[in-house]
Amino acid sequence: EDKPAKKPRTDADTTSVFSSLSEFSQGSEVNLLRYKNLVQTFSETYGHAPKFIARAPGRVNLIGEHIDYCGYGVLPMALEQDIAMAVSTNDTPTLTLANVDAKYETKQITIRAYEIEGHSWYNYFLCGFKGVVEEFKISPSCGMEI
Repeated sequence: EDKPAKKPRTDADTTSVFSSLSEFSQGSEVNLLRYKNLVQTFSETYGHAPKFIARAPGRVNLIGEHIDYCGYGVLPMALEQDIAMAVSTNDTPTLTLANVDAKYETKQITIRAYEIEGHSWYNYFLCGFKGVVEEFKISPSCGMEI
């Protein structure tokens, strides 16, 4: 007898929280392998397992390009393609950003004094980090390994 699929736990009805990579990959064998590789690479790079993994799906706007930030409506649609990050915190004032693809350099950045310049892969993360810090008016008190 098949049991009904377990609905993921949510925090404040906005974030799905999964207890295993199998649940996290939502039935995709390809994604399960990607996420396992992410955890393995993180563990090899930092010497310990990540505290959590975060995933953001890709998206396309079915109508309107460049109009969303002008205040007009768009019709976004999530894609299976995604960005996934394995994350752990530490007691240093440093962000260490590593990529599973060795062709991208690992970058260490002081969380209280950094510049976002050029077109390096890690700047995508830094822009999001800066946005959260500014939007919520917080002063980061710990570093992260990503």
